[in-house]
Amino acid sequence: GSILAGVIMLTGPLAAASINRFGTRITCIAGSFISAAAMLSSSYSNSLTTLMISYGIFGGFGLGLMYVPAVVSVGQYFDKRLNLATGISVSGSGVGTFLFAPIAAKLVEQYGWRGSNRVMAVFCLLCSLFGLVMVPVKTKNNKQRRQN
Repeated sequence: GSILAGVIMLTGPLAAASINRFGTRITCIAGSFISAAAMLSSSYSNSLTTLMISYGIFGGFGLGLMYVPAVVSVGQYFDKRLNLATGISVSGSGVGTFLFAPIAAKLVEQYGWRGSNRVMAVFCLLCSLFGLVMVPVKTKNNKQRRQN
């Protein structure tokens, strides 16, 4: 878990570069696919090292590619009350962590850790739908660039 959390935060600069090049939508969807594949592959791991690499490193990288666009996209849509909008957006990760803890515990109890990771892989894959709603915003600068 701690490797995963660390890699999520360390992914920030790479995710920002990806957002600048490809946009929030593509970055989030790519992160969804990477994290889903990592969670699914971690459920088949036979050693702690394989689990740490698949779940911790690759899973964290994919989740980081989903987290950063979610925060950045708020700034693209809000001019007024940006601080409030960003605060609500970022607090969603805390609420999600709070809500998913008992869900994950129940999944582990019901299906074991391997089955739980497979269900979490499906949740990660479903996050690609959230990436689809990250519609690029047309700004004045983009309109001016197209005219020139």
